[in-house]
Amino acid sequence: MIRIALAQQYPFETDTFPGGVHTAGYYLARGLQARDDVDVRVLTVSGQAPGDMDRVDDGLRVRFLSEPRVRIIPNMSRNIICLTQELREMNPDIVNGNLVIYAVASLRAGLPTVFTVHGVIHKEAQVWTHPLDRLRYKLYMKYDREAMSKVKHVIATSPYVVKEYEGRTDAKFHVIDNCIDERFFSVSNKEEPDRLLYGGLVYDRKNVLGLLEISRRLIETRPGLKLRIAGKIADQEYYERCLAFVKENGMQGNVDFLGQTTVEIMMEELSRATMLLLPSKQETAPLVISEALGAGKPVVASTAGGIANLVRDGETGYVADWRDNDRFTECIDRLLGDDYLRAKMGEAAREEAIERFSKESVAAQTVKVYREALSGK
Repeated sequence: MIRIALAQQYPFETDTFPGGVHTAGYYLARGLQARDDVDVRVLTVSGQAPGDMDRVDDGLRVRFLSEPRVRIIPNMSRNIICLTQELREMNPDIVNGNLVIYAVASLRAGLPTVFTVHGVIHKEAQVWTHPLDRLRYKLYMKYDREAMSKVKHVIATSPYVVKEYEGRTDAKFHVIDNCIDERFFSVSNKEEPDRLLYGGLVYDRKNVLGLLEISRRLIETRPGLKLRIAGKIADQEYYERCLAFVKENGMQGNVDFLGQTTVEIMMEELSRATMLLLPSKQETAPLVISEALGAGKPVVASTAGGIANLVRDGETGYVADWRDNDRFTECIDRLLGDDYLRAKMGEAAREEAIERFSKESVAAQTVKVYREALSGK
């Protein structure tokens, strides 16, 4: 039996997930926990934990390290130091570091390490404009280079990751999709006419303002259109700009900001939506797309990053450059006006999702990587 430390983001409140990385980590842990050939523990850093603590979630052992609000050194650097110490004490057979800080900590602890890459850091850094964000990503890229220079096995959540990193590391790449909550596969179709759904954080990288402009154009011919925006406010100033746009264009009756939602609410929103929209400027393997496909909903998304690996253009949805509002508007309007096309795409989406995104399938592929890494290959 392999003793595994999943060093990763893990939700402190397991009915509400802050983002896709937390969600993917949670269901990977569940998939591994269900196997009889591994013993898995989770190690995570959380700003919600009141202090360092251990918890058992339905049999899954989770160690939370509290992240302080007042700090002398950047949390990123502090977290690596604390994680390194914890991993040495745990002394597992192998560590799966999901995200850079966890991979760096494992490598510094001298443990066999598999690094799962959920985001292409040097690409994400280009999107940020605020000086503090640029400084944060400069540090992030430093640790990213350290991890890639030392690790021997990388799990890429999209072929896009391989394309962007293969010249920056000698590690062997293994492409494995993120897994999702299998309840999405059973979401019933209760779609309401002209009802659209966006899922994700509200900030510039997700291009929510662009989505609002696309919606404004659609409302000209579809005055009853509803846009539901489900996601945590990640940038208050940007959110205020979104609200101002809605007010200036008289869209208050068409746009609803739902804030951060539970898994159950998101499944209900998908059930009632005609499709999912995601016009992001940068993405790697957004979990919300996998969830929408699993729920049998077509997706209209940007061509950014690894999205084309998830959405088959013309078969399970459409993709367009995030700057091309005309193309986005045209594709959404086409789907809204064709019930048969939506149903056909939704059926194809669900069939593919069941094959690709189940936690059993992803866990099985992941354990194969662990065994290969431990064999020294």
